[in-house]
Amino acid sequence: MIYPLELSDRDHDALTLHLDDAGVWVTCTSGDQEVTIGPVARELLAHWLEPGLTTS
Repeated sequence: MIYPLELSDRDHDALTLHLDDAGVWVTCTSGDQEVTIGPVARELLAHWLEPGLTTS
């Protein structure tokens, strides 16, 4: 099982990534406002992030 990844700041705004069989779901939360997009194909998201990631 892959658990959701949640990142938040001091104001409790959050970015959450959740993976299921359909793909990756991205949720942004700020105060009482929330927006979710998805599913995004896992391979597409990995391809988009790859240039910004380094292995050192």
